[in-house]
Amino acid sequence: MTPEDAAATQVQSPLAGGGERKTVMVADDDAVFRTLISNKLSDAGFGVIEAADGEQTLVLAKEKRPDLIILDILMPKVGGVEALEKLRASGSWGATVPVYMLTNMDDMKTIASTVQHQTAGYFVKTNYSVADIVKIISEYFKSHN
Repeated sequence: MTPEDAAATQVQSPLAGGGERKTVMVADDDAVFRTLISNKLSDAGFGVIEAADGEQTLVLAKEKRPDLIILDILMPKVGGVEALEKLRASGSWGATVPVYMLTNMDDMKTIASTVQHQTAGYFVKTNYSVADIVKIISEYFKSHN
């Protein structure tokens, strides 16, 4: 199994809060960060789909239809902003799936460019711990049932 195949596997987890299990896609080319956040989301009861680049993100998102996507802005093959644009243009599910943008940059111009695509929010990696991100995702689902 290649690293890309491993990244594309869906992690199984118990039902979140005894209700319907929510699935989160973590799309980031940083394998260490992607695995860390995926494990924490899984520990919190979420199903997790991992993608290592923007191209893989688009294929898996359309196939698996996660309930929420955490999407890195800078990724190989297809960048996060371009992947977001393609998701939003792809139809009803892709136009409405909640997306949190993820970045190492504190570049407000790039982050602001994602707002026109109705993102749920964004995380600058240096400003949020993994626990913070998981808490925010959990709170998002609690407030959007």
